[in-house]
Amino acid sequence: MKPDTITNTASLIALGAFLLFGNAKADTIGAHLVTAHDKPGLCNVNPGAYYRADSGLTAGAYHNSDCRMSAYAGWTWQTEGATRLALTAGLVTGYRAHLVMPLLVPSVARDLRDGWAVRLTFIPRVEKRGANALHLSVERAF
Repeated sequence: MKPDTITNTASLIALGAFLLFGNAKADTIGAHLVTAHDKPGLCNVNPGAYYRADSGLTAGAYHNSDCRMSAYAGWTWQTEGATRLALTAGLVTGYRAHLVMPLLVPSVARDLRDGWAVRLTFIPRVEKRGANALHLSVERAF
């Protein structure tokens, strides 16, 4: 098994265990969907899942723009209301440029109904060869 496969498999197992056995007061579970990049040739379909605790602790995994699996963990600060601004800071794995990279992404979420919301995240270019991106996800608060 390749090192990336081992790392990504371990990350997904850890995330699954955290989701199943972690804080029962889980605030939000979300689904990563698609991304629009300002540079051609990148993967735009980016399925994945994330968890954000009421405290702000955030973890997730997704199929990234390099067409590889990524896992991330960090902290999210978010405003209150039907439209919420947020900033997530942490670390992410799975990209070709570096084994582990910093993660600092702003986003805005808009409530739909029954605890569901849509979230748009801006992902800034990290390296010269990279791309800026807008990412769409849906989430449900519990």
